[in-house]
Amino acid sequence: MTVTRGNRQLRSFAVVGVQKEDGCATKYNVESRLVSANPRSAAQKAFSRLCNLKRVRGKCTLFVTVEDTTRGHSKHGKKYTYKVDRKKLAKPIILQKGTNSEYKIKYAVSARKSSVRMNPKGKCGKTSGPMKKTTPRKNKQEEKKRRLSASKTKSKGVAGAGYRMLVKGRNTKKARKSKRNTARAASKMVRK
Repeated sequence: MTVTRGNRQLRSFAVVGVQKEDGCATKYNVESRLVSANPRSAAQKAFSRLCNLKRVRGKCTLFVTVEDTTRGHSKHGKKYTYKVDRKKLAKPIILQKGTNSEYKIKYAVSARKSSVRMNPKGKCGKTSGPMKKTTPRKNKQEEKKRRLSASKTKSKGVAGAGYRMLVKGRNTKKARKSKRNTARAASKMVRK
């Protein structure tokens, strides 16, 4: 069953396999579900997410295989493989400028139909442990929210806001000043 948003019909896809450029398999979210108009754009979405999670900077190339999981669709179960790569833009594009949800597009992503590489060129190795779940951008956004909420409590004059900053170990002006004052008071106590 396809979902309709506006005048677009969207289908659902799942990531079935991801390989590096040399043919070695790489980690990916097995439970991923992508809603997109076509398999190519679904593969691009999965690719962007993977490159961000793996913290790849600059050029990134992967072979992404997606499967159509749309119920009742004629292509249900069909697998599509794309060679997806990205290149860094000379000048990043800034969207939603001047709002709290402002972000930059740093890369141009392109996808071409391809086939899965069965034989890797060299020795393959995977890192141990589970795959990362958060991206650097998400970490930055969460840190920004924490800073904003801390500044709001400080501006409202909540008692103990400076103490909270001290406890958290933040290196703010107020925290440094209160540390200095406590150190001076302690040294005066010792002298007496």
